[in-house]
Amino acid sequence: MALVKMINALINDIGTGISEADIKGRLLKLREKVEAQEARLKDLKAEIVKLESQVKREKLAPKQYTLNKTQLKFLKILFRERECSLDYIASELGLKYGMAEYHANRLCDIDMIRWTGRSGDFGEGSPGYELTTAGNAYLIDNRLVS
Repeated sequence: MALVKMINALINDIGTGISEADIKGRLLKLREKVEAQEARLKDLKAEIVKLESQVKREKLAPKQYTLNKTQLKFLKILFRERECSLDYIASELGLKYGMAEYHANRLCDIDMIRWTGRSGDFGEGSPGYELTTAGNAYLIDNRLVS
């Protein structure tokens, strides 16, 4: 806002008898401030690009997530079966349904798996899940499956 005030003061001084030297000095100060603001803006734009790149890398890097043994087994089951019901996964993991559901929700939250709908007749069965591209890549990149 200081720049706008300086510009307004210069506009208001036009035709009031202020010397050219005074106006020129004020314009030079104004130019210095504008150059400083432009340099700061350039730095901030570079910082934004850097931060956006960092955010993109973090979003694309599933390796940053620490998965527990149960979640790894969950992913391996889906890798082996391609798609299956939560009842089946709970049974394979030796978990109660609620615990399997917890792990499914956690894996969905980090985009390792996705819900495919309900299995069974008329869509009334257990929820079904499959690996996402990120989940598949996680297993392969970390040599957890062959």
